[in-house]
Amino acid sequence: MGTDMSAIAETVTAIHRLLTELTDQVGVLARQLAGPAVSREPPTDLPEQPRDLPDQLPDAPGRQPDPLEQRWAELGRVRSELAGTAVPVDLPQQIRLTLSRLPAAVSEGWRRSLAAGESRPSAAEAQVRARLDGDVTGIAGDRYPELRAALSGIGVVACLGTGLGQIDLTVGVGGPWLRPFLPGDFGTWWQKLCDWLGLFADDDRAWQDRQDAVVMLDMTLRTVVPAGFSPVTGPRIAPPAPDSEWVRLLDGCLADICDFCGKNGFRVGHSRAGIKVRDSEDRYHVDNNQSLRQPVPPGDKDAHYVLWPLRAWLGRAEADSLNRKEKLLNVVKARVVYGQPR
Repeated sequence: MGTDMSAIAETVTAIHRLLTELTDQVGVLARQLAGPAVSREPPTDLPEQPRDLPDQLPDAPGRQPDPLEQRWAELGRVRSELAGTAVPVDLPQQIRLTLSRLPAAVSEGWRRSLAAGESRPSAAEAQVRARLDGDVTGIAGDRYPELRAALSGIGVVACLGTGLGQIDLTVGVGGPWLRPFLPGDFGTWWQKLCDWLGLFADDDRAWQDRQDAVVMLDMTLRTVVPAGFSPVTGPRIAPPAPDSEWVRLLDGCLADICDFCGKNGFRVGHSRAGIKVRDSEDRYHVDNNQSLRQPVPPGDKDAHYVLWPLRAWLGRAEADSLNRKEKLLNVVKARVVYGQPR
C-alpha cells in the first residue's frame, strides 16, 4: 500500500512539472504573437497644435468672385431694402425682378450686361406670368390693357420677388402699418385684386360702383411696395425710382382709370411722389388725417413730402363758375405715405 501511494505522488509531481513547463511555453508564444508592447502613455514629442481654429477656411488660391454675387452686392448699395441681405438661391431671377425698381436707363444697362441665359425669364416666372395673365384676361377680357399689364407685371414681382413690404390698410395711422410681404401673403392679396377687377369689369353694375371698385383696385395694387426691415432703421418703404418699370406700370393703370372716370364726368389722380404737399395745390387733394407717416427725426422738415401715393383722389368735374379752390375741395381725398424723399 505504501509503495502504491509513493508511486502516485511521484506521478502527480511529474504531471505538475509538465503543466508548469507547458504554461511557460504558452506565455512565450503569446508574447511573440502579440508583438512589441504598446505604451498607453500620451506622446510627449508631438508638435504643438493651434488652440483657436478659424471659423471659415480661406478661399482657394485663384478663386474668382461670382459676377452675379457681385451684382447682388451692388444692388444692395443702391436699393436700401436689399442692403445686407443674403445671396438668394435663385439669384439670376431675383436680379431680373429687382430691375423693375431701378431707373429705366440703369435697368436697361443691367439687362444688356447679363448673359443670355440670365436675362431670360425663368420657367417659374413664365409660369406665374401665364397664370396671372389668364386670371385678369378671364375677368376683363381684352379691355383695359394698361390696367391688366400693371396687375400681371407687378403681380409677378410680388409673387416671386424679395425685399417687399405690404401696407396694412386696416391698421390705424399710428399703428404698425408696414409689414414684410411674405410668400404666403400673395394669394390673399391677388384674390382681392381679382375681386375688385371683377366688380369694375361688370357692365351690369352702376358706373358709380364700378368707379369706386377701380379706385380700390388701384390702392390695393399699391399696398405692395419695396421695403426694408432693418433692426436699426425699422420698417421703411423704399419706393421704386420715378422712371422705373414699376412706376410706369402704375401710371398705365391710372391712365385706364382716368379714361373710365372721365367718361362719367369725374377727374382722378395721384399726388406725385417727392412733392411737398403743404406748399402745393395737392394740399386740397390729400386727407392728412388718413395718410400714413414713415418715421423721421423729430422736427425734420422733410416730414411733409409724399413718399408713396396710396389712394387716388376722385372728384366731379365742376362747372366753370366754380373757382379752382372750390373744384379741388370737391373731391374724395387721397391717402399718401409721408416721409423723406430719396
